[in-house]
Amino acid sequence: MNDVLELDAWLLFFRARRGRSIDLPWSDDTPLSETERHRIARSIATFQLGESSEGAHLLSSARRFGARHALPALAEITQLFIREEQFHAALLAAFMKERGIFLLSSQWSDRSFRSLRHLGGFEVAISVLFVAEMIALTYYRALAAATQSSVLKYICSIIVADEEAHVSYEASLLIRFRSRRSPLVRRCAGWLHRLLYAGALVVAYSGHRGVLRTGGEFLRFWKTSWSRFDGYLGPESVPSAAAVVA
Repeated sequence: MNDVLELDAWLLFFRARRGRSIDLPWSDDTPLSETERHRIARSIATFQLGESSEGAHLLSSARRFGARHALPALAEITQLFIREEQFHAALLAAFMKERGIFLLSSQWSDRSFRSLRHLGGFEVAISVLFVAEMIALTYYRALAAATQSSVLKYICSIIVADEEAHVSYEASLLIRFRSRRSPLVRRCAGWLHRLLYAGALVVAYSGHRGVLRTGGEFLRFWKTSWSRFDGYLGPESVPSAAAVVA
């Protein structure tokens, strides 16, 4: 019953945000310098590609999981969540088009994350997605600090606010999924998740260090990233929709 009530709260939260329209403040924007363009263009394109997924596997998994566990809200929440990710992709694409940055159609790290999400059911997909979005939170904060563009800073602020809600939602699911497992299975799942996150941090910093260095060198990035991970998935951390709205 608690899971149903919690999902109903998340459903109301995501419904309230659908259909948003954002007017980007182009008249106040600062054009990208060549140095800035070189530092961020490929990096932005990679993250834009990651945000643009259709989410067919995730939605299909959510429908099956929701039907199996009598959680009817899960499918609609997942659909609304995917639309928010696509909204982020559209914002980034608008900026890229305006500033002459080419979109990517494929990239190896994006393909890897999509493949990992297909290795299991809904719980595996959410675990992989949580890793990607935790990195995105750090990345968009760093991107805002790495640019002089007021439009890009504004886009980053929107995405960061959304991603904070997303990872809270995903963490709440994962904590509840794992609470039903035996202590041994729970411990193994936790360590495998941390191993995936560690590898993803190394890949992200290696591929986007021009942007991520604005937040400090690798050791600082590593420590900050783990602190945030433990803040969401620590033993006492059970984020709720009510907490996010507040």
